[in-house]
Amino acid sequence: MKATHRHTQRTRPVNAPETDNPTIEKNKLRRLSWVIALGLTTAGLLELLGRMLCQLLYAPYGITGFMTLWAILCWGGVSLYVVHQLRSARWVTRTVGLGAFFLAFSQGISLSAHFGVPFTQYLVDNHFPLHPLLEEGAFVLGLLFLIAGFYMSLFEARKSNIRMQEEQQALSKEVGPRKQVQLALMRSEEALRNANEALEERVRERTAELTEINRLLNDEIVKRRETEAALRESELKYRMIVDNSVDRIWQTDLNLTFTYINPTSTPDISYTPDQIIGRSLEAFIGPEEFRRFKSLLEQALAAGSLDERMTVETQTLTKTGAIETIEVHVRLLLDTEGRPIGIQGLTRDINERKRAEAERERLQEQLLQAQKMESVGRLAGGVAHDFNNMLGLIIGHTELLMNKLEPDSPLRTRLEGILSAAERSADLTRQLLAFARKQTVTPKALDLNETVSGMLDMLRRTIGEHIDVRWRPGAALWLINMDIGQIDQILMNLCLNARDAISDTGKITVETANITLDESHCARHADCVPGAYVMIAVSDDGAGMDREVLRHIFEPFYTTKGMHQGTGLGLATVYGIVKQNNGFINVYSEPDSGTCFKVYLPRHIGAPAPPAKDVVCSTVTGNETVLLVEDKVDFLEMAQVMLEQQGYRILTASTPAKALELARTYKDGIHLLMTDVIMPEMNGRELADRLRALHPNIKCLFMSGYTANVIAHHGVLEEGVHFLQKPFSINELSAKIREALAGA
Repeated sequence: MKATHRHTQRTRPVNAPETDNPTIEKNKLRRLSWVIALGLTTAGLLELLGRMLCQLLYAPYGITGFMTLWAILCWGGVSLYVVHQLRSARWVTRTVGLGAFFLAFSQGISLSAHFGVPFTQYLVDNHFPLHPLLEEGAFVLGLLFLIAGFYMSLFEARKSNIRMQEEQQALSKEVGPRKQVQLALMRSEEALRNANEALEERVRERTAELTEINRLLNDEIVKRRETEAALRESELKYRMIVDNSVDRIWQTDLNLTFTYINPTSTPDISYTPDQIIGRSLEAFIGPEEFRRFKSLLEQALAAGSLDERMTVETQTLTKTGAIETIEVHVRLLLDTEGRPIGIQGLTRDINERKRAEAERERLQEQLLQAQKMESVGRLAGGVAHDFNNMLGLIIGHTELLMNKLEPDSPLRTRLEGILSAAERSADLTRQLLAFARKQTVTPKALDLNETVSGMLDMLRRTIGEHIDVRWRPGAALWLINMDIGQIDQILMNLCLNARDAISDTGKITVETANITLDESHCARHADCVPGAYVMIAVSDDGAGMDREVLRHIFEPFYTTKGMHQGTGLGLATVYGIVKQNNGFINVYSEPDSGTCFKVYLPRHIGAPAPPAKDVVCSTVTGNETVLLVEDKVDFLEMAQVMLEQQGYRILTASTPAKALELARTYKDGIHLLMTDVIMPEMNGRELADRLRALHPNIKCLFMSGYTANVIAHHGVLEEGVHFLQKPFSINELSAKIREALAGA
């Protein structure tokens, strides 16, 4: 573009002066006017400053000469600058320059006369007319030259305009087509420049847009990289969780063919992931479970309920053929459009949980059974207490009547029948009390092997010869602390129960052993306490029992025997005796596989008790004074008659208050207090304590339908306490009174 412009400029002759261009001439005139104005102003200011200094300072000759020289230099310098600017100008500019020079020369002469320059001063002093003539002539010439230059410049400017117009008209006539081409080129260049500027503007705008897009793209790339990194980290984290989970996390297609399974769970079923992926679920849970599982999935899929997790409990086969119970949580696997593409599931081995639940149910069942037995025992104990009081009246009055009859009296036989029935009823109540742990006992340190050995002959006679009774005593057996009568009851009831389970011939095995039970064993049995025990086991090869029978065998009056073949109290009695002695009993039985009862009794540390003395079952009379206290009036009267027939002096009282009043008013000594344990106002133990304050040597004999904690702890009599269980016969009463009076 610039080259074209240079080419199209009008060329001037080589020898033509530069000032022929009117535009250049105008510019120089304008610059010259500014130079003259600035020079005159500067020279005037400097002259004024010099005059003020000379007048103020009364300057001497040297200073005056310096200022004169200074003014000449200022006006001369301005003149030289103007001449320098006009040295190449035409005659118009030279005329203006000469006017400025003469004005400067005039001012220089004026200053030299004012400041007393020696030469000028000489001319003034000698009245030489050259000085004013030079000053005024130079000033007039300067003004004339300036005015002439001004008008000449106006004329020259007008002439230049006319010449320019003529040149343009001539040029347009001479080079019309070329000018048009140049104009067209200029317009094209202008259009091209505009297009170029527009293109550059669009390029700048597009560049800015691309820069912004690039920035946004870079931000998006950074965000995407961060997202991808977070996604990879999250995927790695969750893959590590899934791959290392002990639960089996898997996926199948809609045909239940495995497409994925986490590797860490497969060793539990002895398979590798490669051996599972691609195979159907049917191969691992069996056809029947597979059909059930698939049916459940189809139902859930049809109902649209697989959006939430579905839980199914089933069984699977390991590679070794073992069956394990599993819990499967499944839900539908959907694609991006919400269409089902497979099943996602989590399988958890619940064998341990099932075993724990079964164990918890078993312990819960044992606890409920123990609670039920406790409730039934309290009920049985209460019934036995009242029943014993009534049986005591029946037995007592029957024996009193029989003592008055002749041996051959026909009434004696009927009375013996009444007495026998009452005694059998008393046996039942004693069994109920044993079950309720209300039986009165006197424990002693026993060797269980010696006790059982002494009972074997009686057991064999009772059971019969068609059953072989085998005895396997344990070596170095520990001692137990127990009433020997309770051992007889346990062994007899267990052996009779074993006999009834054997239909024809068979065998019963009785064995003993020392057993130490730890916490792991007791955790499986609700009523077991860790420690050392002596175990006595009675097993048979009879019919055995199912689970339903095992639930009820220790309940009172529960029996599987026919009518009139048993009371249903034998095993209940065993249970109560074992519990009363802080032991426990386990039963192991299967139908047609026999039964084994194992009784665990706590070990006793101590020496064995001396052999018991033989008890003579005959009536022993006496003449001592007995204070008889009983709140049941009918029982009080019967016991009074029994004691009077034996020769004792009897004082009776129906309440503890009356007994205390009798003891205070009776002048002679009272040898024995025979009192019921449970009475209104106060119990028998408290009454005995108060009577000892009145009669220090009085002996005590307690009687009751069942033991109470006032004289026994859980049925175990305190040492030195004498107790008579209701109902009792005349002979039992006589023996207990003599025992109490003797202090034995």
